[in-house]
Amino acid sequence: MNPKCSLRSHVDGVRDIAFSYSDPILASISEDCMVALWDTRKIQTATESTHIDPYYILRHHAGPLFALTGNQTVGNSSKPSLFYTGGSEGQIRAWNPPHPDSVNASGPCGDLNFCVGLWNAHSDVIWDLKHHPLEVNASN
Repeated sequence: MNPKCSLRSHVDGVRDIAFSYSDPILASISEDCMVALWDTRKIQTATESTHIDPYYILRHHAGPLFALTGNQTVGNSSKPSLFYTGGSEGQIRAWNPPHPDSVNASGPCGDLNFCVGLWNAHSDVIWDLKHHPLEVNASN
């Protein structure tokens, strides 16, 4: 196998990746406390010598990240693509990541906060997260 391209941004070990089902987004987490968001459309057209930068970095965690998952709701594009992260601080954060076309990767984005939920879930490290795909019907 030959590499397709290089995604370089994290300054420490990458612990997990997840794809969005409905948007062209790949998220990666690292022990550098960051969530990097990548535009998968750029990966599709890349060559082995291509260096791709993330289009946005989420930096609200204060400790290394070890767990990443996302909601993979099939067939319902009205729901946002959410990612969930956890790590050494025992917090789980829910993110509604911006679409790659809605942010300026080379300029200021204002005071945007894409964290839509925070749970102080554990007093120790969160090593793994799984999203349950079952959609609960409010009329039941």
